[in-house]
Amino acid sequence: MAAQCAKVIAEHRSLALPLVMHHQSGHQWSSQVQKFSKDYGVPRRTVTNVNDPDALDMVKSINPDVIFSVNNWDVIRSELRSIPPDGIINFHNGPLPRYRGVNAPSWAIINRERDYSVAWHFVEETIDTGDIVATKTFTLSPEETAVSLMFRCIEAGVELFPSLLDRYAAGHLDPRPQTGTVHYYSAKDSPNQGYLDLNQTFEQLSALVRGLSFRPFENQFTYPKIRIANRTLLVSSIARVRNREESERWTCGEVRQIVDGSIVVCAADCEVRLSGLMDEDLVDISDADAIRSFGVQVGLVLDNQGQ
Repeated sequence: MAAQCAKVIAEHRSLALPLVMHHQSGHQWSSQVQKFSKDYGVPRRTVTNVNDPDALDMVKSINPDVIFSVNNWDVIRSELRSIPPDGIINFHNGPLPRYRGVNAPSWAIINRERDYSVAWHFVEETIDTGDIVATKTFTLSPEETAVSLMFRCIEAGVELFPSLLDRYAAGHLDPRPQTGTVHYYSAKDSPNQGYLDLNQTFEQLSALVRGLSFRPFENQFTYPKIRIANRTLLVSSIARVRNREESERWTCGEVRQIVDGSIVVCAADCEVRLSGLMDEDLVDISDADAIRSFGVQVGLVLDNQGQ
């Protein structure tokens, strides 16, 4: 996303891009930024933190009018905010102020939102509170996952950027204050530590699993999981097997089948298949024998993690 936005600035008829700065820790993601820098002859610098003295010196040396923060991982401190006279404009991959903070796409799926949005906003002292200068709303798919929504957010943010840049160049950003319900998600917030509460319905369980689904990328939030005695199995996907009959009696969490690399268990309203299983070292549990080695057997009732 940073490379695409940088290209828009570099090709703008009345603006110049003097520097692209990115994190050293994000080197595995930086190939497109490197290619942009080479193709367009724009200097590129890596930093440990955008607030470090060396980073501040770099920014002060070019004296920018405005800074665009695109998927920046650092909280921007006051000294950096004070440098550009027109401020710092940040991309946020969620609706503001309802989804301030981190992991917004995951929380929206877990909360079973139907609509979602992204925003470009000014950076202020308090995280994600600045006036909004561009936003785009779209409908979530019933099968949305954290990773699919992250990519949709990037697409929406890039789509907004050329118009945003034109309005900035013309002096007509027209920022508007944030309004509505405020909620902030911190890095410490967790949806039940990822544990499935098998007293819940399929829709609730599916939302949790999809909201924590980042494959094939690294999961830096938390994994959906089930506990078996003192051991934990991570879960990558969930599917409805059959609905519960109105008069049918069963125990939520009871194992009904062990099939290949999956477990069929009772939830509140249906039997569900839990698959894509891994141990806590992220090693795939690919067959029935491996699952049984965890002590899983038909009739076992999995630990209730809803309390």
